Amino acid sequence: MNDGITALYALGLLRGLVGSGELMRRVLAWPAELSRKLIHTGTAGLVVVATLAFEGAEIPILLSLPFVLVNVVAIPRRWIPSMHAIERRSWGTVTFPLAFIALAHSCWLRAPDRLLALQVAFVVMGLADPAAALVGERWGRRTYDLGGGNKSWVGTGAFGLVAWLGTWTALTALSELAGPDRLVLASLVALTTTVAEMVSGRGWDNLVIACVSATVVVTWLEAPQARERLLLAVAFCLIAAVLSLLIGFLQRSGAAAAFLLGFVLLGLGGSDWLVPALTFFVLASVLSKLGRRRKAAARALADKGGRRDAGQVYANGGVGGWLAVASVLWPSPLWHWAFMGAVAAAAADTWGTEVGTFLRGATRHVLSGRPVPPGLSGGVSLGGSVGSLIGALSIGLTVLAFEQDGRKVALAIGLVTAAGLLGAFADSVAGASVQAVYEHPNTGRPTERATSEHGRHRLIRGWRWIDHDRVNLWCTLVGALAALALFWPAVGHG
Repeated sequence: MNDGITALYALGLLRGLVGSGELMRRVLAWPAELSRKLIHTGTAGLVVVATLAFEGAEIPILLSLPFVLVNVVAIPRRWIPSMHAIERRSWGTVTFPLAFIALAHSCWLRAPDRLLALQVAFVVMGLADPAAALVGERWGRRTYDLGGGNKSWVGTGAFGLVAWLGTWTALTALSELAGPDRLVLASLVALTTTVAEMVSGRGWDNLVIACVSATVVVTWLEAPQARERLLLAVAFCLIAAVLSLLIGFLQRSGAAAAFLLGFVLLGLGGSDWLVPALTFFVLASVLSKLGRRRKAAARALADKGGRRDAGQVYANGGVGGWLAVASVLWPSPLWHWAFMGAVAAAAADTWGTEVGTFLRGATRHVLSGRPVPPGLSGGVSLGGSVGSLIGALSIGLTVLAFEQDGRKVALAIGLVTAAGLLGAFADSVAGASVQAVYEHPNTGRPTERATSEHGRHRLIRGWRWIDHDRVNLWCTLVGALAALALFWPAVGHG
């Protein structure tokens, strides 16, 4: 049977799954959450079967593209009630085919010997996620929120157990790994995807869970010398997250997100990826603690305090984490330099804010030149600009930890620093134009906080959905893109 005929069967099965979910919702009065889980599990199973039935990845990838576009339009309009008529806004029906396209391209089309990683990813996603939801809804009395929405501890436990069983079964059926290797690899996948599920929400957990599980499997299979590093990453990042929580650098959600990010950087990338991130985190955390009284007025304007939550970890490190994943799925040295630019941008922005608010010098709006309160996004000062330069340079100097060629070191430090400053400048421009700024109802002063004990604040500038975290994410993205542009002529794409 050729792939064209197989595609017709696959489309028919997929249509039957969606139709079954809609039928059960209408005839049996199943809630949309339940019919959605049925379709989710069935589609994941269909993906695994497709990897065995299709001769190549081209047609499955082409079939997935329309589903991304259709669901982007359909979700706000709730066109398919059995998938979209749920109380919470979720982009899961978009991120599901996106995850498949990314992994099908990197683990099937480009490297067919990686097919096991794609299969494991969708076994975990198809079984563990619905299991967590079903168990949590039935028995989940004790709940928590670590940035991925309100979830239950018993549901999280069910996710981890099913993820382990699913991974171990897939490895047993589809690979020739020895028993001890299957045991350890299944445990790594279960642990990391469980944490990913805890700190991800609104459907983005589909993409995170699939990519994390696939990259762990690829690293384990392709780099036996990295297996000890994966285990070391778990221990090191767990200790670091707990210490950061106890010291007060991170909130609980931030500690969980930092564990996952640290594991991705150290476990998948190695010390070349961890050292810059750790340098940024330690220096930024110490800076936030210094001169707190002197910076109190400026901090009162900020959206959040000094203890970083999951949103702040994502904003400063999310781009870097995805670049580490990309470096495994599509190997190229450019990803690492883009990562350096992203971290340098985060450092430049953080140092600029901390130093500028500590010195409390004249601060002006980056676009209009009008005086603004120190600490308000979009404001720049001489002291803050010098702080940004030092922050970006602090990351640039970490090049010394992995680059031995003296002729390349100075150039690399300069380019990383430049990329960081460009990212920080983009942050200031966004903070001055599109970031939401409100008027405090009691004092009449501008603030980035949308609410307080006095109620909801009046928006006076920007868009409500663009908060400080999203501007920081933009900052690191610009830093990464700037580094790509600066390093491309020297590195290329090899």
